Amino acid sequence: MALFADLPNINTRRSPSSLRMKALDNPPGNSPPPKAENVNTLLLNLFFALQAFGLVGVTVILLTVLLSRTITKRHPTWNNFLLSWIISCVSYM
Repeated sequence: MALFADLPNINTRRSPSSLRMKALDNPPGNSPPPKAENVNTLLLNLFFALQAFGLVGVTVILLTVLLSRTITKRHPTWNNFLLSWIISCVSYM
C-alpha cells in the first residue's frame, strides 16, 4: 500500500479492513520510511566523500615515498598502482 500512497483514492468509501491495513502500515510513533531520493543522495555523498578521502590519503603516501630520501624506494609496480588509484579517484570527482 505504501507504494501507491501518492495516487488518488478511487473509492469514496473506505472499508474497515482498509483502515486497519493503513494503521498497520504506519503505527503511531514511527516515522515514515525515507524516500528513495534521500537515500540515493546520501549514498552518493558518502561515495564521493570516500573517494575524496582515498584521493588525499593515497596522494600523501605516494608523494611521501617519491620525495623522501630516507624511505627506501618501492617497486615501480607499487608506485604505478598508487598512481592508477589516484587517477581512478579523480575520474569520479
